[in-house]
Amino acid sequence: DVLKISKAICDAAGLKLPALTPRQYAVAEGYRAAIASGTEPPDSPDDAVALIYPAGNGAEFVVVRDTQLLFSRTIPPAVLQSEQSFVGDVRRNLAIVGGQVPGGIAAVYLAEGDAPGGGWSGRLAAALSIPVRTFDPLAGSPAGQAVPPQYARAF
Repeated sequence: DVLKISKAICDAAGLKLPALTPRQYAVAEGYRAAIASGTEPPDSPDDAVALIYPAGNGAEFVVVRDTQLLFSRTIPPAVLQSEQSFVGDVRRNLAIVGGQVPGGIAAVYLAEGDAPGGGWSGRLAAALSIPVRTFDPLAGSPAGQAVPPQYARAF
């Protein structure tokens, strides 16, 4: 249980745990659910992939390998205000994590709806040397099944 482990770590260090934000785990689980539902092609379980989930107050940058969360960082809202800032931040994150993960990062998955011109994913694909794909974090979930077809992948 993540909460119990986090609390135990803080208690051992003499720290107070005021809150635990599980967004990075939700992003990783959304990716796993998309693969399990067959809506996304699976990468090799040995490959580490970066997941980016834009939200109203920034974005989450998460690196997973198979079922393990390897790295997580919140991207501040100001970074999403310009393409140059966003691409630069993603490149920095990939460089930091790529040096620590054996084999590096195999691909970047961006939680993005179908957008004309590719949206952020198209801009990242043009700037990065690794594959950039979109994924639907609600694919295969009860919440995703409740979304009317005309609004699917339009988050």
